[in-house]
Amino acid sequence: MKKKEFSKCRTVRINKEEIKRLKHQAQLAPLRRTRLCMHKDEKDPLQEMVIVLCKDSYIRPHRHKGKDESIHVMEGAFYLVIFNANGLVVEKILVKKNSSQGYPLCRVKENMWHTVIPLSDFVVFHEIIRGPFRGSKGREFASWAPEAGKGTKEFINTVLTKNA
Repeated sequence: MKKKEFSKCRTVRINKEEIKRLKHQAQLAPLRRTRLCMHKDEKDPLQEMVIVLCKDSYIRPHRHKGKDESIHVMEGAFYLVIFNANGLVVEKILVKKNSSQGYPLCRVKENMWHTVIPLSDFVVFHEIIRGPFRGSKGREFASWAPEAGKGTKEFINTVLTKNA
């Protein structure tokens, strides 16, 4: 199952059927997530993606070097967790569509350690970040956080029980 795909449409449209398809892909993916890139390729100066996470998906805390990131939730709810350089929770932000609690839209400033922890069966969100995509040169994973599959449940439980 593809972890990432690029839209081949000239005008990218996302509807309920497309979201349903992406959810199905996420369920089948080993990391329990998928993304549809709305930009034409990794060189594009504006990277826009629709990302779907299953509830049991793990995003290792990371930061983007020199790039802000905007996140707009389309469906579901998650915590956007901000950490300090030592891995202590600084802030937990409830990101949720159409709610008197939480925020449907957030912007993570450059070089901030962060992760997303899904709270609903599926989380669907639109992410925007300046391109081009630079792989490991543009993103740094936190050394104090586990890699996927190695103690991630314990790490997430610890993060969720910490007060920010």
